[in-house]
Amino acid sequence: MLKNMAVAGDIGPETSRLQPGLTGPLLVNAGEQSLLGGPLRLAEALARRDQVHVHVLKVVRPLPSLVSLGATLATDLTPDDLDDWRRELAAARLLASVTEHVGLPAFFSTSAKLGSPVRTIVAEARAAAAAYVLSDLPPLGTSGRRAAAIRTQRIATAADTPVLAVSADVHLLPRSALAAVDLGEASLRAVRLALPLLDDGASLTLAHVVPEVEFVPPGGKALVEAGVQGALNLLRGVADEVGATSNARLHLIVLQGEPAEVLAQWLPRFDLVALGAIRRSGLDLAPGGSVSAAAFRQARGAVLVAGGG
Repeated sequence: MLKNMAVAGDIGPETSRLQPGLTGPLLVNAGEQSLLGGPLRLAEALARRDQVHVHVLKVVRPLPSLVSLGATLATDLTPDDLDDWRRELAAARLLASVTEHVGLPAFFSTSAKLGSPVRTIVAEARAAAAAYVLSDLPPLGTSGRRAAAIRTQRIATAADTPVLAVSADVHLLPRSALAAVDLGEASLRAVRLALPLLDDGASLTLAHVVPEVEFVPPGGKALVEAGVQGALNLLRGVADEVGATSNARLHLIVLQGEPAEVLAQWLPRFDLVALGAIRRSGLDLAPGGSVSAAAFRQARGAVLVAGGG
């Protein structure tokens, strides 16, 4: 049960304001092709709305030397020829998969490259000046969620590009988003980066968690309430900035308790969860960990990691 929750009502936008859109291309990391539907559908929805290009890239790891040597002896192909054949096969399969999901509209392109998956995606994101990198988010309760958290954090940090991990359940632009705001620059950047991803008129909840006081001395209740109200006032300042550029319906909440535990009750309600940078200690997805761990463990739609900036 949530404790000592302070809620501010909706902060309605002026109807003349427009939802901010994307200003650059999208890069889709075609990791596990069986999970590619969600990222592709979201990329298509964003691209159609904002008229931006989407490139879908499949990265193929070169064969290890011993495996490559054995294969070349059996096929009379050189190691380079064998890897080129694998890359071309991956490119053909990727094109078929993308065509199956979105029909390959004019603003989509596909390719396959040899290399390390993270390093290659990072280099491609930088070269294309990608606005966002999209990748798959495995089903709830699977071990792949932790691998997705690690991959997302590494790409977002190295490429200085926000990364959006998208589940196969996503079919439309997000209609609701939760931004976990600790009032640091990374979480504020996550709020700004979440806005262009939202559907027109969607809701954005800004959530801040303050520590729960186990023992309140006589006369101390007013101080606790003042702390909660102070946090709410700071969120209103963030909301003023958001409201100046977006028509999103804003909700402000201040909760008391352990951040990951308290926010875990809210995460499954939203289409999108926006986070700042993930610390390496936050990648353990066991219950009771960090907010980022809770997000990757429980999010049902998409998780945005803002990274640096």
